[in-house]
Amino acid sequence: MSEYPPTCEQAERERRRVLGRNVERMMDSRRMSFNDMAKAAGVSKTCIYQLVDGAVDVRASTLWGIANFFGLTLDALYTRAGERPAP
Repeated sequence: MSEYPPTCEQAERERRRVLGRNVERMMDSRRMSFNDMAKAAGVSKTCIYQLVDGAVDVRASTLWGIANFFGLTLDALYTRAGERPAP
């Protein structure tokens, strides 16, 4: 049985998981490799692997670069599939 409301740690893991899935989905839609995404974001390929896995938090500047590359807002990167970003 899960706790409600989620703990801060659980909420953080979920936030990283959603971000990773969204970045991976956008990469797939453009047929981008991890290397391509790393170059576009100005970070290492390892950083992109870890981001997609939800293993690490990334710097705001990296998130901004990814969002900007895909033409998205930062909110959109953290929005679950089927939901709309906050206005």
